Amino acid sequence: MTDFVSSRDRTARRSWFWQALGEVGSVRAAAVLIATLILVVLLAGWYERAYGGEAVQVMIYQARWFDALFLLLAMCVTAAAVVRFPWKRQQYGFVIVHVGLVMLIAGFWMAGHDRLDGMLEAAPGQDAHRIDLPLDQLVVLDQVEGSGAPTWASFRFISLCGLPSLPRFSLAWLWPIDEPGIRTLPKPMPVVRVGNKVDINIVRVVETGGEELAWGESQGNSGSPAVELHLSARTPGGQADMGNRWLTTDPRGESVFTQGPLGATLTRTSSTTLVEDFLNEDKETAANGRLFVYHQGARKVMTLETLPMTLDLGPELAITATRIIVHPKNTGEALVEDSAQPVHPVVELTIRTGTGASAITSTAFASAYHLLPPLGTDGKLPEFLYRHPQLFTPAAGGSGAFVQLLVGPDERLHLRSWSRSAGPVARTTISPGTWKGVIAGGKTQAMEMSAGITWIPRAEQTPTVLEMRPDKKNHAVRWLECEAVGPAGRIRAWLPRGGRQALSVPGYGELLISFQKAQLDLRKERGFAVRLDRFIEGKDPGGMMSASYASEVTVLEKDKPPYQATVSMNEPLHVGGVTLYQTQFFPETGEDGRPTGRQVSVFTAAEDPGRTLKYLGSVVLVLGMLILWWLRPKATR
Repeated sequence: MTDFVSSRDRTARRSWFWQALGEVGSVRAAAVLIATLILVVLLAGWYERAYGGEAVQVMIYQARWFDALFLLLAMCVTAAAVVRFPWKRQQYGFVIVHVGLVMLIAGFWMAGHDRLDGMLEAAPGQDAHRIDLPLDQLVVLDQVEGSGAPTWASFRFISLCGLPSLPRFSLAWLWPIDEPGIRTLPKPMPVVRVGNKVDINIVRVVETGGEELAWGESQGNSGSPAVELHLSARTPGGQADMGNRWLTTDPRGESVFTQGPLGATLTRTSSTTLVEDFLNEDKETAANGRLFVYHQGARKVMTLETLPMTLDLGPELAITATRIIVHPKNTGEALVEDSAQPVHPVVELTIRTGTGASAITSTAFASAYHLLPPLGTDGKLPEFLYRHPQLFTPAAGGSGAFVQLLVGPDERLHLRSWSRSAGPVARTTISPGTWKGVIAGGKTQAMEMSAGITWIPRAEQTPTVLEMRPDKKNHAVRWLECEAVGPAGRIRAWLPRGGRQALSVPGYGELLISFQKAQLDLRKERGFAVRLDRFIEGKDPGGMMSASYASEVTVLEKDKPPYQATVSMNEPLHVGGVTLYQTQFFPETGEDGRPTGRQVSVFTAAEDPGRTLKYLGSVVLVLGMLILWWLRPKATR
């Protein structure tokens, strides 16, 4: 029998090039590579459990370092055959086996990178030809140029989310990984250029977010005051969580919140005197209360005994208190007095600006329970604080609680609250951060309402980050913050996947931007569509679980007559170079959102460009093994 000679021994006395080939093609190198691949695959299973199938594909199996492992393995297999050249007759099978292995490696590499893999939803009686791809798209429609043709670009969203590398993931037990959150890219990622004048970049991303934007810490010095109000109540029936609510002074948010008998307001002031009066605990004794007017650093007080009453604040500004409404009712056109309504004192104001024929008159209302936001941001119009004796007069059996939140010029948050049945309850100043306390009732009373407040002096609208299991991430919303950079400045906006927004780009004009799943049109790109004729669902005997399901479809190929086919769990359909696998189904709903009683069938549409190489490599591999066996050295006696 011929003794085995290793690749290293065969090249030991040859040039450095052949010695390097001998090292690469050695059994030791092959063992190290195979062991490394096995370890990577094992760790990838844990990675998938932590972050999901899409993440493991992008971060591991399609990563460049994983490609490098495949390339090294192919080089190892090739070198093991090359260093034995010229080959002897007994080595033909060995060489052919290695050729088959290289073909298999190439086939699997192509399958992992260039394959088509998406979901095709087929509704009953409708042509289905658009598949969702494991990619995302940013589509920009230029409203200025008006060409009508959108500009778009596809990208891997998951690759922007800051997921850990495999080595970093492997060290998580020693070096904990941060929880998911809002990720700011190291530098804005250019995506689309519009008209050679506007660049669209991605700035921040959120993989798992809520459906609506909330308010969070601003990334810069911009932003508006915002408060997250978490309410809970204790009643004789038990403890009840009333949920969270955001209040903000930003025009895009809400500064007034009402829920049943509870009212809360948030406003801001530039007057330190107003803050002092806001926190003053002196009770009001005037029958109709007093109106405090703050203007240009001065405070004026209107005792509302006889109405109308006018206060001149300058030659071009006058305030007139016209009437007091103790039980206001909103008719849709005006506030009217209605004794059937709860006590909620309001003073109606007429504000005159200007003189003579150019004077402008407007109406405003100052509420004892709800603070009136500043009427202007330039300081030309006054601010108001209405103090009424009803605030300090408990009413037996009265229901309702009120919370007033005021942001002072020092960017601290001031709070005061009342209940109709107990009068003043809380007065405090809150530094940035959180506060918890009772805002109505008490431990010795039948009802107690508490509030948890998160105070953010500079906030901006951001997605709410959710922590979800990997297999449930498709129930969350992906968000990205895009930035449009124009000739005269830039503008940013958050977009949910499936949403769109118009941006007015400084120095350019309006763009319509949408963030959506990338799609491929099978009719356009592969020349066919399918129409679902009938969905067949088999049930377990004696049960309600689906045991099998199949779809009867009509295949509509270009330049061919339509024909019928069945796609089942074990029988895929091959058409146009694409294979359709029966994957799942879900109930169809009508325009009213109600089930129609029919099912929508979901197929996986896949195209494997490495299939031919994998099949051919398998045949060559088996052929080489047969030749290796046939030409094996014969034992002699």
